[in-house]
Amino acid sequence: MRHSIITLLALLACVVGGASSRAGDLYVTGNLGLSGANGESSGSTLFFPNTGSDSDSSPVYGGAMGIAVPINELFPTGWDDRLRRWRVNLPTWDMRFEVEGIAGRDYELRTDGGDGYFTEVDNWAVMHNLWMDLPIRDPVNWAFGRFPLLEPVTVYLGIGIGLAVTDVEATDNVSRGSETNYKFAWHASAGLAYELTNYVTLSAGYRYFDLGEASLSQSTAGIENFGDYDLDVRAHEFVAGVRVSFYTVPWPRWD
Repeated sequence: MRHSIITLLALLACVVGGASSRAGDLYVTGNLGLSGANGESSGSTLFFPNTGSDSDSSPVYGGAMGIAVPINELFPTGWDDRLRRWRVNLPTWDMRFEVEGIAGRDYELRTDGGDGYFTEVDNWAVMHNLWMDLPIRDPVNWAFGRFPLLEPVTVYLGIGIGLAVTDVEATDNVSRGSETNYKFAWHASAGLAYELTNYVTLSAGYRYFDLGEASLSQSTAGIENFGDYDLDVRAHEFVAGVRVSFYTVPWPRWD
């Protein structure tokens, strides 16, 4: 988490350090959603395999801090004339970079093996996200004419990578094991956002989240290495959020 904050602060230092009329918007986001997870287990004990799959749902919540910058502001100033000569007009769509913390995922799964393996999974994650906001105003106006109610609507697409910290406890009432796993995680997201005011935006959408594979060793009375247990967890999530822009900073002029 500390490295994520340092990365964001370094980016903001570069932004503030450049003298320009260009601008990016700093914002914070709060999210709340429902996570439906599917866990697939693999491994074996001294006597039987412990493979299988199960699913469970859980609330998920989190927050993020980031910066939004229009695409046409990301290129060096000297490129403006060149792009016009090439008849290329860069869109004003916002690109957003943010650091997000996510928690709340708590799943209870039952997979095969002996009389069944009962697994509890607790997860939190720190993600570095990249988002693209695509306004629907222009295509709607072109196809159907002007609809003022739809003008504040945007489609957002996003990807993210980061670190997932997953606590796993598993038992078949004979053997048991527990472990904290630190794994690479990633997500892909899409949804709709509505600009309520110049500073407040509401959003709702879908997120596919891969928590990575959690591993642990099973033990029982008198047998330390009774078996191994691996659990691959993926989640399908519906997430709603509120984004608040709180400060406009100068964007460096890349002459």
